[in-house]
Amino acid sequence: MEPWNSTLESGFILVGILDGSGSPELLCATVTTLYMLALISNGLLLLVITVDARLHVPMYLLLRQLSLIDLLFTSVVTPNTVVDFLLRDNTMIYTLLCFHI
Repeated sequence: MEPWNSTLESGFILVGILDGSGSPELLCATVTTLYMLALISNGLLLLVITVDARLHVPMYLLLRQLSLIDLLFTSVVTPNTVVDFLLRDNTMIYTLLCFHI
């Protein structure tokens, strides 16, 4: 056995989430519900701050940017995780998590 850690070069392994799980569908439904809740709440927050002119002060503009970042990051990682749950795949590839410009 090698004395050092050997990892994948293009991704990482999700350990402990699907081990011994009899129904990944329940885990998938829970993650999807939380994902939809995050999309709705961040979308409503973006809508309210954009529409109401009284909220165009620096504090709310920062809150709007943070909400947008949360919306984008959640939309990148969560669908990939749900597909991995359904396929019972424990690996996640870095290229799927990176934004390409």
